[in-house]
Amino acid sequence: MSNPDPQQSFTATLKINDKAVSTAQKILQKKIDDPRTSEELRQLHQEELKNTHNLITFSDYSMNPEESFFFAYINGVYIIKIKGRDGNYRDTLSMEGSLRNWTVHDGGAPTFFRLKNANGKSLKMTDLSESNEHEFLLYSGPQERPVCTYGDEPGLQVITDYPNRGGELATFKINITTRYTPNGH
Repeated sequence: MSNPDPQQSFTATLKINDKAVSTAQKILQKKIDDPRTSEELRQLHQEELKNTHNLITFSDYSMNPEESFFFAYINGVYIIKIKGRDGNYRDTLSMEGSLRNWTVHDGGAPTFFRLKNANGKSLKMTDLSESNEHEFLLYSGPQERPVCTYGDEPGLQVITDYPNRGGELATFKINITTRYTPNGH
């Protein structure tokens, strides 16, 4: 994989419907640890935690600190990496499995994405205003599949590009934390 274009790459936090995008494990653990969670919901979340591997989701549970994502612009598309516990951006976000759910992937051949505005125009860093907050849609792969969500609380909400699930088109709110990211992420 070539090096990311430093003029088009950036780090950011993400929200969907004003809910933080994060790993399911972190969100489920917050719900389990919340003293306001009923015993019935706690058991549901514990079962989900056992069966959920590397899923990316969103929730209104305050994520502090929020997940940080590195949008690496390479050859006209974005590869999205998530900040690990060690502070590095090694793992990528992928929709390559049979379920096509957004997950953390530690292997090669990551999913690539296009950022688009509501009119379908592809965006890159230099197309964004100086503001750090923006809204956009994500499209995955060469087929440019729209990224959608489905599922309701209290269960996990899923981010996917699988077209037959009847979900809603996901509008992402991005908060750019670093506009220029040096090589090495």
